[in-house]
Amino acid sequence: MSDFVIENGVLTKYTGIGGDVVIPEDVKEIGAHVFEGNKKVKSVILSDSVGLIGYCAFKGCSALESIHIPESILRFENMSFSGCTKLKKVIIPNPRAFAYGAFENCRALEYIKASEETLEGILRGAGDKLKINISYGYLCSDDKSEKYEETCKWFKKKLLPIIFENDNPKALSKLFGMYKKPIKINDIDEYLSFVTEKPELTSFLLEYKNKYYSSEQVNKNAETNSEKELGIKPKTLAEWRKVFAISDIGGKWVLEKYKIKEAFVEIPEKIGTKPVIELQNTFENHEEITSVLIPNSIEIIGWNVFDGTSIEEISIPKNVMGLGMFSFANCKKLKKVTFCGNNCTEIDETVFKNSTNVVIHAPAGSYAETYAKENNIPFVAG
Repeated sequence: MSDFVIENGVLTKYTGIGGDVVIPEDVKEIGAHVFEGNKKVKSVILSDSVGLIGYCAFKGCSALESIHIPESILRFENMSFSGCTKLKKVIIPNPRAFAYGAFENCRALEYIKASEETLEGILRGAGDKLKINISYGYLCSDDKSEKYEETCKWFKKKLLPIIFENDNPKALSKLFGMYKKPIKINDIDEYLSFVTEKPELTSFLLEYKNKYYSSEQVNKNAETNSEKELGIKPKTLAEWRKVFAISDIGGKWVLEKYKIKEAFVEIPEKIGTKPVIELQNTFENHEEITSVLIPNSIEIIGWNVFDGTSIEEISIPKNVMGLGMFSFANCKKLKKVTFCGNNCTEIDETVFKNSTNVVIHAPAGSYAETYAKENNIPFVAG
């Protein structure tokens, strides 16, 4: 106990010699910077009472090889393990744990076992190199007891752009093997469009398609895609479901995932007789998208809707009441966001994270103006 300074359940200082460290049972929180820069701590066992690991708590612990994380931990603050260059494997048992940006610059880290929600935060807050390490390590882990569950669909989809970028057909084969059913032919054709200049991935995808689909199915799908290229808009709900994942909430539509690849997207105001009122995760990481037309029926632009797209400007219709977390994050080319009314009074602080070129245009005196000034975003009244 003499190695620790604890104040009201918060560990505020460590004075020990390093090695294998066991956190006392009465610690509820690891404070900010407590172990930062310590080059002698090799392993840490956190007690079952710890609920939070603070900002930069273990940053730069270059000798840290293992960390025991109990189910009690709900939050890892930003950069809490940044620069732990010997840390290879992390297991986070609590499915509700939040860990945005916690493991940046952990260049040896290659395997994280966690819930879909936790992985989402970790990957969103990670640099490209760390994403590659984690993704490939997850696929090729030597942990034979680990079962890759079919329910982890979000994580599998996140791996694809990383695999494409690194031209890795072996990883793609491993990824496809995680699915119980063959990859849909439409998806394969979409993937082929991403890898036109990568012959090994192209060859693998063509072989995969020919293995699981007949020539008749391949030809029929090609005809359908040709109709899309001619600009023929979907009419029925079944046709729209080929373009978006769609949910019915109280007799109104929510568009959740965009399934095809086009630079310009026009969101429908209605599908059948029901209005489209909400977007959730709709275009996340569709880098090919440069322009989106949002109809006046939309009331909510939810989480990650445009995260990672290449849009340059966007108009927020007057009926939109709120913008969810990261809805316009990582939009490097986004320069102009126009609010067409005063109804948008809920704008999360993460909406424009890493979208550094944004200028907000909105009516003077609107909440959008207040938001812009509070978050140091350039504002133009009008």
